[in-house]
Formats: sequence, structure tokens, C-alpha cells
Amino acid sequence: GALFKTKKMIAYAGVDGSWVSGAKTLRFIPAMDVYDLSGPSNQVSAMFNLHAFGGFQIDEFRFFVRFENIGYSWNDRTQEQLENYPIPSGMLRVGITWDFFN
Repeated sequence: GALFKTKKMIAYAGVDGSWVSGAKTLRFIPAMDVYDLSGPSNQVSAMFNLHAFGGFQIDEFRFFVRFENIGYSWNDRTQEQLENYPIPSGMLRVGITWDFFN
């Protein structure tokens, strides 16, 4: 919402959740950049993840902060999204965007 009478500065905040159901992992071969669908795979359990963000905007400039993968703190850290690729840890993103167009 707008913060001042002139409504030049807008603030926003929110959360973004995701649910990944249980599945079998795919084997990824980085040297060939392909997935192996024929090989044996591991069964992984379901996982809930959460991201939180906030920021403010003044005209064309937007300043934001986003903390991703909050679910890393309560999910099994040995769980893999792909074979040999564990779930990512928490990450903080800070940035500035500028809408540069007419």
C-alpha cells in the first residue's frame, strides 16, 4: 500500500509457499546435460517450502529483500530434488530494479 499522501512510495510484503509431493528422483548426467529416465531412482518424501519477501517502490525504482528456502530449517536436509542434488539452503536476495521504458 501507499505510505504517504502523495502515494509516491509503495510498500509491499508477502510470503510464497510451495508443496512438492513425494516422488522418485531423476538421475541427471551433467556431462551430457540430460536426465536418465531408465536408471534406478530413489523415493523422496513430500516437502513444504516457504519464501518471504518485502520491499518498497518509488516511481520506477523498486528495492526488495527476499529470503528463500525457509523450509530448509524444518525439512530433512539430506533429501534430494534430483539424484546427488540436495535441497538448497536458505538464501537472502537483496536488489534494486529500474523500469526503464516509456
